[in-house]
Amino acid sequence: MIRSRSALTSQERGAGDRCEHLRVAVAVELWKLANLLLILGFLVYFLGRPFSQHFRKRRSDLDEALDRATAEREKAVALASEMTARLASLEKEIAEIRRRGNEEGEREKRAQIEAAARDAETLRKNAADEIDHRLAAAKAELARAAAALASDRAREVIASSITEDDRRRLLEESVRNVSGAS
Repeated sequence: MIRSRSALTSQERGAGDRCEHLRVAVAVELWKLANLLLILGFLVYFLGRPFSQHFRKRRSDLDEALDRATAEREKAVALASEMTARLASLEKEIAEIRRRGNEEGEREKRAQIEAAARDAETLRKNAADEIDHRLAAAKAELARAAAALASDRAREVIASSITEDDRRRLLEESVRNVSGAS
């Protein structure tokens, strides 16, 4: 039993060493944890305010950028709706201009056709007047020529039918008429 007792004590000693070793390890770990908490406390104390200010500033910058982006988006949406309305208005205006252009073109076409008809009628009247004038001139010339022919023919007929006695008698009558008139 003596042996078993000494064997027990060596086991107990091994267990005690392990316990001691475990206690030391826990103490070291607690010391590390305390150091870590102390360092983190100093960091928070000394760097907390600058970090907090930096993050607040960053947050306000992001909020401002977000507000600007929202405002620009709203402007873009308003501009897009305005452009859409303008485009629709322009399309209506273009359609109205085309309609008026077609109406004006038709009016101008009718006016040109009417003017051409008036010009044609004037030309017809002028041509008819010219034809009538030339026809009248030709008739007058024909009448003169006919009169001259008739006169020549009558002279020939009279000259061939008048005798020498008739000529003397006509000459005497002419002289008496001239003497009586003076």
